[in-house]
Amino acid sequence: KSECYFTNGTEKVKFVERGIYNRLQHMMFDSDVGHYVGFTPFGERFAREMNNDPAINGGRTDYGGLALPVQLQ
Repeated sequence: KSECYFTNGTEKVKFVERGIYNRLQHMMFDSDVGHYVGFTPFGERFAREMNNDPAINGGRTDYGGLALPVQLQ
């Protein structure tokens, strides 16, 4: 599930992506943190792979100090 939160119009934009399966959150990307975080053993492995993959991290661009997916610009 991906969400964008806007504060003061578009002055502050926060992007959050959550990996949820069977009502359990396994991982999360928060643009304020700037990388994926895992909450379960599977989520930790997934987050580590995503954080180390230049193709994934290269698809995010700097937008007002936040890392946002290219398609949201």
